[in-house]
Amino acid sequence: MAVNVDPLTTTIVTTFLLPYAKLGLQKFGEAMIEKLGETAAEPLIATSKKIWQRVKNAFGSEEEKATQAQ
Repeated sequence: MAVNVDPLTTTIVTTFLLPYAKLGLQKFGEAMIEKLGETAAEPLIATSKKIWQRVKNAFGSEEEKATQAQ
């Protein structure tokens, strides 16, 4: 009997890993602003936001995707 681990994997990623990834990207942005100044850090912050959006889209459920689209 084959076990489908996809739902479990998605739950683990969205429940445990994504919050830490989001916090890490926020701290990264804050550190870049502190080191480089707000104007110089803007491209890095924009890139980190794009990365975060891709991660959210990859691991979000279909219901969450529908909610985000509204």
